[in-house]
Amino acid sequence: MTDVDQDRPPVVPEGRPDAPAAGPADSVTSRRSVLAMAAGGLLVAAGLGSDAFAVQRGVFATGTGEAYEPWRSWDRSIAPVLGLVQAGILAANAHNAQAWRFAVSAERVDVYEDTRRSLGTVDALRREVQLSLGCAVENITLAALAAGLAPTVVLVPSSDPALLARVDLTPGPAVGSSLYRAIPNRHTDRAPYQKGRDLPAGISATMDALGTEPAVRILWLLTAEQKAAFSALTVAATQAFIADVAQSTDDNAWYRATWAQLQSHRDGITVDASGLSPLLRALGKVLPSSRSSNDGYWLAGTRDSQLPTASGFGIVLVRDAADAGQRVNAGRLYQRLHLWAVTQGLAMQPLNQSVERAERERVTSAAPVIGRGLDQLIGDGTWQPVMPFRIGYPTVAAPPSPRRSVSDVLVSAS
Repeated sequence: MTDVDQDRPPVVPEGRPDAPAAGPADSVTSRRSVLAMAAGGLLVAAGLGSDAFAVQRGVFATGTGEAYEPWRSWDRSIAPVLGLVQAGILAANAHNAQAWRFAVSAERVDVYEDTRRSLGTVDALRREVQLSLGCAVENITLAALAAGLAPTVVLVPSSDPALLARVDLTPGPAVGSSLYRAIPNRHTDRAPYQKGRDLPAGISATMDALGTEPAVRILWLLTAEQKAAFSALTVAATQAFIADVAQSTDDNAWYRATWAQLQSHRDGITVDASGLSPLLRALGKVLPSSRSSNDGYWLAGTRDSQLPTASGFGIVLVRDAADAGQRVNAGRLYQRLHLWAVTQGLAMQPLNQSVERAERERVTSAAPVIGRGLDQLIGDGTWQPVMPFRIGYPTVAAPPSPRRSVSDVLVSAS
């Protein structure tokens, strides 16, 4: 879930030397140095020559344009209930697919799953989409409280399987909060974190206290042994994902490589949210990419940058991973965790590869290699994983991802 609120880095140029599936970390660093010099030359040439191609590809336009307007105007709606939807669309969501629709009235907001926006074999059981809707519901409730509306969330309120939540609204006192104020500053951070920096003692207990549902909890993996086991499983899952042509292809369909694509679709995975340096992001925007080069960079970035620099890992667990209501509540908890992390100067990123592969194994009746690894990691058969993530201290400010407008996701309004 991956703002892009999914776990994949985006488009990488075809034939880049840092795209192979394996190799020592020092060689990856060396290759990136070469790319940095190449990108530097590209930027100088573009700047001196007013390179129209670079401008067209959005090299100099990070975070600008209509696709990013929802981050700037999220709390300026003239209609209070539409303001709740504006907050909802800024929630964490898998692959930035934004697979949600909202119907609003003065008394409630109905939150629908947009079944037209599918991740295919990446999310065949719709787990990640429903987690994403839970994230949106959490933002809506926080915004409602700040607007002087008392929200009551009803999960799966009708026989319509697409209607996952109804947020009933009644007048109440305006209750702002640090979590509400963090909404426009919460972005998935795929960059390296500050290596070797542990989380403060007691922080996991503080974050546990943010949970309110007995069927949802967090498994923390903070010791060196636990982090090594999670990292090894995540790398193995990433490799298996890449080797699965269907999953890799479905994943690649959400990449937005050009400025025009980004502004037109206002969704998906972008170069700017990749965690790369500015120079390498520029290179990624102007050179052609392919599925294989994207996959190679994803593996290298996961293995050599994201996993080794995390202060710790967590997995959101539920009692029944197939239950839509529990998935929504798990998403609400993840959104709450990430917003709270922002208030503490912490960064977070979903790392869903292991659960995606375990689900794929079940769907295809394949040997449960990753599934068994997850079971061993959790060590309690009464809990099931729905959302793994990493947490740590940022090294750079994570940029926003594109968002569709309120009018794009509204079913009806009154």
